[in-house]
Amino acid sequence: MAAAVAMPELSVVVGAPAMASALPAGQVVVVEAEIGRARALKQQLEELGAAGRVLVVAEVLTAEHGQAVLWHRFNDGRLDGPWPLEHWQAQYPNLLAQHFEERNGRCLAEVLNAWQRKVLAELGDRQKSIITLVLRQGDALAALAGCGPWFRGVQSVQLDHPLTGLANQEAVASWLSQRGFSPAEGNGLQWQRDPLGTLNLELEESRQKIMQMEEQLSCHAVRLLLAQMKNQELTAERQELAGQMFALTQQLDDAILRIDQLTAECAQLSIEKDALIK
Repeated sequence: MAAAVAMPELSVVVGAPAMASALPAGQVVVVEAEIGRARALKQQLEELGAAGRVLVVAEVLTAEHGQAVLWHRFNDGRLDGPWPLEHWQAQYPNLLAQHFEERNGRCLAEVLNAWQRKVLAELGDRQKSIITLVLRQGDALAALAGCGPWFRGVQSVQLDHPLTGLANQEAVASWLSQRGFSPAEGNGLQWQRDPLGTLNLELEESRQKIMQMEEQLSCHAVRLLLAQMKNQELTAERQELAGQMFALTQQLDDAILRIDQLTAECAQLSIEKDALIK
C-alpha cells in the first residue's frame, strides 16, 4: 500500500514584515503593495538563502482580478491602503494624506495560482493545500473574497495589524462566521475553521444545489411537455392541411374534367352549326 502523502502547508502573509526572519517557516507567499518593501524583503531572503521557499509579489489585493483601486499614502505608512483620509480622521486626527495612486488589483487566487505553477505544480489539486492566512495590510475582506477555490484550504485567518486590525475585526468576523470559522481562544483577531460548521455549510450548499437542479429539471419537464403539446398541435394542423389539399386536388381534377367536357361540347356544337349553315 502506498504511503499517505501529507497535504502541503502554506502560509500567506499579506503585508511584508520589516524583517524576513519574522516570516513563518515552510512555504510562504508574501503579498506586499509597496514595490520598495517587496524588493527589500526579496534581498533579505536572498541573503538568508530562503528565497526558494518564499514567493514575494508586489500587488494590491482586490476581490476581482484587474479591479482598479486607489492606494492612499499617509504620513504614517501603517495606514496606507485603499481607504482615504476621511476614513481615519476621527480615529487619528493628526494623520496627513500625502498622495495616492491608481493600481490594478490582483485577486489572491491568481497569486496562489502563480505560486503553484512556480513551486508545487507536481502536487496537483491546489485546493488540497492547508493554508494559514495572515492579513497585515489593505482590505482584508477583499483579500478573503479573492481567494476563490483556494479558500477551501484556508484553516486559519489572522488580522495582524496594530492599527487596522480592530477596525476590520467585526466585518471579517461576520464574513468568516458565515463560512464555518470560529474565533480562536484567547485571540479576538484570529479565526479557525470549525469542521462541524464547515460540514453544515457544505451540506446546506449541497441542498441548495439539489434544489436548483430539481428546479431546472422541473423547468425542462415543463418545456418538454409544452414542446410535445405543440408538436401534437402541429401534427393535427398538418393532417388538416393535408385533408384540405386532397379536397382541393379533387376539386381541381373535377374542374379540369368539366373543362374537357365543355370543350368537347363546344366542338360538337360548332360542327352541328356548320352543318346547318350548309
